[in-house]
Amino acid sequence: MKYGLIGYPIGHSLSPAMFRACYPQHSYELIETPRFEEALAIVRRDFDAVNVTAPFKDTPLTQISIYKKDDMAHVGWYYIPVNNRKPTWLNPY
Repeated sequence: MKYGLIGYPIGHSLSPAMFRACYPQHSYELIETPRFEEALAIVRRDFDAVNVTAPFKDTPLTQISIYKKDDMAHVGWYYIPVNNRKPTWLNPY
């Protein structure tokens, strides 16, 4: 599976290194652009799921409020779904 991070600027992000250290079997790349629609087009074409950071944090792609804060079954990495519109959870390392 291919995961990533969208935002701008994010070249300094440690997310790829941390992700790869924990989940070496998966790909994780940065999608760095100030234009959300451009990032979304790239994500929908090439990625399974992404994390979102500034300046797009207030631009929801899915509704995660359906999960309770104490939902221990879903503790771990949460990724915004791109194609299947369902949350993708990876167990904590």
